[in-house]
Formats: sequence, C-alpha cells, structure tokens
Amino acid sequence: MTDDDVNDLFPARADSLSAPLPLVLTVEQAAERLGVGRTVMYALVSSGAVESVQIGRLRRVPADALVTFLDELRAGRRGRLA
Repeated sequence: MTDDDVNDLFPARADSLSAPLPLVLTVEQAAERLGVGRTVMYALVSSGAVESVQIGRLRRVPADALVTFLDELRAGRRGRLA
C-alpha cells in the first residue's frame, strides 16, 4: 500500500492540509478513523485484531495497521462468500 492509498483512505482535515499523516495514532484517534467507539477500539487492540505498539508507557496504533485490519476483514468476508 502506498502513501497515496493511505492518504485517500484517511483524508487530511481541511484545517491541517499541510500536516503529514502521523505514523502512529492514539487509540482514540484510531477509533475515530475507523468510525467505532473507544471501547470497541480498545477491544480490537487488546485482542490483537489491530496491531499496536508500546512507546514508553504509551500505547499507539500504527496508521497502516488500520489498513491491514480492513484488508483482513475484506479477505475474510470474501473467503466466506466463495
């Protein structure tokens, strides 16, 4: 997946068009991008369904982990339909 693909999936807000896409997101930011609640996002992270990393004492979600998670969801759905 290219940077352009990620940028298409997660468009920048109008007030931060010049700001680059962050490499890692807070769990709350990741939840907002997926359109799910904070509790659901924490469950996805703790179950390992969405990759996360620990930076010091902080838990962060790599931006591309959301794309990977969605790709896996799509692949699973196609596998059940076939």
